[in-house]
Amino acid sequence: ISCPPFGPREKGSFSGRMMTISMRKVSDLLKNWFWNSFRGIQISPPMDLKELQRNWDELGRINPLSSIFRPDQKDKKWQWEEFFQLGQREMDSLLKDVDSMGLPLSRNKALDFGCGVGRLTQALASSFDEVTGLDIAPSMIELAKRHNRYPAKCTYLLNEADDLRLFPDNHFDFIYSNITLQHMEPPYARNYLK
Repeated sequence: ISCPPFGPREKGSFSGRMMTISMRKVSDLLKNWFWNSFRGIQISPPMDLKELQRNWDELGRINPLSSIFRPDQKDKKWQWEEFFQLGQREMDSLLKDVDSMGLPLSRNKALDFGCGVGRLTQALASSFDEVTGLDIAPSMIELAKRHNRYPAKCTYLLNEADDLRLFPDNHFDFIYSNITLQHMEPPYARNYLK
Protein backbone atom coordinates (compact mmCIF):
# COMPACT_ATOMS: atom_id res chain seq x y z
CA ILE A 1 0.00 0.00 0.00
CA SER A 2 1.38 3.41 -0.90
CA CYS A 3 0.50 6.19 1.46
CA PRO A 4 -0.61 9.21 -0.59
CA PRO A 5 0.25 11.78 -1.72
CA PHE A 6 3.75 10.52 -2.28
CA GLY A 7 3.21 7.76 -4.87
CA PRO A 8 4.33 4.15 -5.29
CA ARG A 9 7.67 2.73 -4.25
CA GLU A 10 9.03 -0.77 -3.75
CA LYS A 11 7.27 -2.54 -0.86
CA GLY A 12 8.84 -1.78 2.49
CA SER A 13 10.99 1.04 1.14
CA PHE A 14 11.18 4.56 2.46
CA SER A 15 12.20 7.63 0.55
CA GLY A 16 11.85 11.05 2.10
CA ARG A 17 8.30 11.39 3.41
CA MET A 18 6.88 8.55 1.26
CA MET A 19 5.97 5.24 2.83
CA THR A 20 4.95 1.94 1.27
CA ILE A 21 4.12 -0.99 3.53
CA SER A 22 2.63 -4.42 3.05
CA MET A 23 -1.04 -5.25 3.69
CA ARG A 24 0.04 -7.45 6.61
CA LYS A 25 1.82 -4.53 8.25
CA VAL A 26 -1.23 -2.29 7.71
CA SER A 27 -3.41 -4.97 9.25
CA ASP A 28 -1.11 -5.26 12.27
CA LEU A 29 -1.15 -1.49 12.77
CA LEU A 30 -4.92 -1.31 12.46
CA LYS A 31 -5.42 -4.13 14.96
CA ASN A 32 -3.12 -2.71 17.61
CA TRP A 33 -3.93 1.01 17.30
CA PHE A 34 -0.93 2.43 19.01
CA TRP A 35 1.23 5.48 18.62
CA ASN A 36 4.29 4.57 16.65
CA SER A 37 7.06 6.61 15.18
CA PHE A 38 8.64 4.80 12.23
CA ARG A 39 11.39 6.76 10.47
CA GLY A 40 9.63 10.02 11.18
CA ILE A 41 6.14 8.85 10.19
CA GLN A 42 3.56 9.02 12.96
CA ILE A 43 0.76 6.46 13.01
CA SER A 44 -2.31 8.04 14.61
CA PRO A 45 -4.72 6.34 17.00
CA PRO A 46 -8.34 5.84 15.90
CA MET A 47 -10.44 8.95 15.43
CA ASP A 48 -14.02 8.93 16.64
CA LEU A 49 -16.79 10.45 14.57
CA LYS A 50 -17.04 13.65 16.67
CA GLU A 51 -13.31 14.27 16.25
CA LEU A 52 -13.57 13.64 12.52
CA GLN A 53 -16.43 16.15 12.38
CA ARG A 54 -14.43 18.76 14.35
CA ASN A 55 -11.44 18.33 12.03
CA TRP A 56 -13.44 18.69 8.80
CA ASP A 57 -15.48 21.55 10.21
CA GLU A 58 -12.26 23.42 10.99
CA LEU A 59 -10.86 22.66 7.52
CA GLY A 60 -14.10 24.03 6.07
CA ARG A 61 -13.48 27.30 7.87
CA ILE A 62 -9.77 27.59 7.06
CA ASN A 63 -9.31 26.33 3.50
CA PRO A 64 -12.31 24.37 2.25
CA LEU A 65 -11.43 23.91 -1.42
CA SER A 66 -7.82 22.77 -1.05
CA SER A 67 -8.81 20.61 1.94
CA ILE A 68 -11.11 18.68 -0.37
CA PHE A 69 -8.97 18.55 -3.48
CA ARG A 70 -5.43 19.86 -3.80
CA PRO A 71 -4.60 21.95 -6.86
CA ASP A 72 -1.91 20.67 -9.22
CA GLN A 73 0.47 23.55 -8.53
CA LYS A 74 1.81 24.05 -5.02
CA ASP A 75 1.13 27.80 -4.70
CA LYS A 76 -2.14 27.81 -6.62
CA LYS A 77 -5.43 28.65 -4.89
CA TRP A 78 -8.73 27.39 -6.22
CA GLN A 79 -11.33 29.73 -7.63
CA TRP A 80 -14.90 28.62 -6.94
CA GLU A 81 -15.92 28.39 -10.61
CA GLU A 82 -12.82 26.37 -11.51
CA PHE A 83 -13.43 24.05 -8.56
CA PHE A 84 -17.02 23.37 -9.67
CA GLN A 85 -15.91 22.84 -13.28
CA LEU A 86 -13.52 20.14 -12.05
CA GLY A 87 -16.49 18.39 -10.44
CA GLN A 88 -18.51 18.65 -13.64
CA ARG A 89 -15.70 17.06 -15.67
CA GLU A 90 -15.39 14.22 -13.16
CA MET A 91 -19.13 13.54 -13.15
CA ASP A 92 -19.46 13.80 -16.95
CA SER A 93 -16.69 11.21 -17.34
CA LEU A 94 -18.15 8.89 -14.71
CA LEU A 95 -21.69 8.99 -16.11
CA LYS A 96 -20.36 8.47 -19.63
CA ASP A 97 -18.62 5.31 -18.38
CA VAL A 98 -21.81 4.14 -16.64
CA ASP A 99 -23.82 4.75 -19.81
CA SER A 100 -21.27 2.89 -21.94
CA MET A 101 -21.77 -0.21 -19.77
CA GLY A 102 -25.42 -0.30 -20.71
CA LEU A 103 -26.49 -0.33 -17.08
CA PRO A 104 -30.06 0.84 -16.49
CA LEU A 105 -29.90 4.01 -14.41
CA SER A 106 -32.90 6.04 -13.41
CA ARG A 107 -31.96 9.70 -13.26
CA ASN A 108 -34.39 10.64 -10.51
CA LYS A 109 -32.55 10.87 -7.15
CA ALA A 110 -28.81 10.99 -6.45
CA LEU A 111 -26.77 11.21 -3.26
CA ASP A 112 -23.31 12.76 -2.98
CA PHE A 113 -21.93 11.22 0.22
CA GLY A 114 -19.22 13.42 1.75
CA CYS A 115 -20.23 16.36 -0.44
CA GLY A 116 -17.98 19.00 1.12
CA VAL A 117 -18.85 22.31 -0.54
CA GLY A 118 -20.92 20.61 -3.26
CA ARG A 119 -18.37 20.20 -6.07
CA LEU A 120 -19.93 16.91 -7.23
CA THR A 121 -23.45 17.60 -5.98
CA GLN A 122 -23.69 20.58 -8.33
CA ALA A 123 -22.39 18.44 -11.18
CA LEU A 124 -24.95 15.70 -10.49
CA ALA A 125 -27.74 18.28 -10.80
CA SER A 126 -27.19 18.44 -14.56
CA SER A 127 -28.08 14.72 -14.85
CA PHE A 128 -30.56 14.00 -12.02
CA ASP A 129 -33.93 15.43 -11.01
CA GLU A 130 -33.06 15.66 -7.30
CA VAL A 131 -29.63 15.62 -5.69
CA THR A 132 -28.78 15.46 -1.99
CA GLY A 133 -25.36 16.43 -0.73
CA LEU A 134 -24.54 14.94 2.67
CA ASP A 135 -21.59 15.85 4.87
CA ILE A 136 -20.43 15.62 8.48
CA ALA A 137 -19.00 19.16 8.65
CA PRO A 138 -21.39 22.07 9.36
CA SER A 139 -19.00 24.58 7.75
CA MET A 140 -18.90 22.57 4.51
CA ILE A 141 -22.70 22.29 4.40
CA GLU A 142 -23.01 26.04 5.02
CA LEU A 143 -20.65 26.77 2.10
CA ALA A 144 -22.44 24.26 -0.14
CA LYS A 145 -25.75 25.98 0.55
CA ARG A 146 -24.23 29.40 -0.07
CA HIS A 147 -22.79 28.31 -3.45
CA ASN A 148 -25.79 26.23 -4.53
CA ARG A 149 -26.54 27.11 -8.16
CA TYR A 150 -29.45 24.65 -8.36
CA PRO A 151 -31.60 25.30 -5.26
CA ALA A 152 -34.65 23.68 -6.88
CA LYS A 153 -32.70 20.45 -7.47
CA CYS A 154 -29.97 20.35 -4.79
CA THR A 155 -30.45 19.92 -1.07
CA TYR A 156 -27.60 19.86 1.43
CA LEU A 157 -27.91 18.03 4.74
CA LEU A 158 -25.69 17.61 7.77
CA ASN A 159 -25.37 14.02 8.98
CA GLU A 160 -23.80 13.62 12.40
CA ALA A 161 -24.77 9.94 12.69
CA ASP A 162 -22.58 6.97 11.83
CA ASP A 163 -25.16 5.61 9.39
CA LEU A 164 -27.58 6.73 6.68
CA ARG A 165 -30.86 6.08 8.54
CA LEU A 166 -31.75 9.63 7.62
CA PHE A 167 -33.03 8.06 4.38
CA PRO A 168 -35.29 5.06 3.77
CA ASP A 169 -33.82 2.02 1.99
CA ASN A 170 -33.66 2.30 -1.80
CA HIS A 171 -34.29 6.05 -1.65
CA PHE A 172 -31.61 6.92 -4.22
CA ASP A 173 -31.06 5.74 -7.78
CA PHE A 174 -27.40 6.72 -7.68
CA ILE A 175 -24.99 7.17 -4.78
CA TYR A 176 -21.53 8.59 -5.33
CA SER A 177 -18.70 9.11 -2.90
CA ASN A 178 -15.19 10.11 -3.86
CA ILE A 179 -12.24 10.85 -1.57
CA THR A 180 -14.43 10.45 1.54
CA LEU A 181 -14.45 6.96 3.06
CA GLN A 182 -10.67 6.78 3.46
CA HIS A 183 -10.83 9.63 5.99
CA MET A 184 -12.74 7.58 8.56
CA GLU A 185 -12.24 4.48 10.63
CA PRO A 186 -13.21 1.23 8.81
CA PRO A 187 -16.14 0.44 11.16
CA TYR A 188 -17.74 3.81 10.31
CA ALA A 189 -17.20 3.27 6.58
CA ARG A 190 -18.82 -0.19 6.83
CA ASN A 191 -21.81 1.31 8.66
CA TYR A 192 -22.38 3.86 5.91
CA LEU A 193 -22.19 1.15 3.25
CA LYS A 194 -24.81 -1.12 4.87
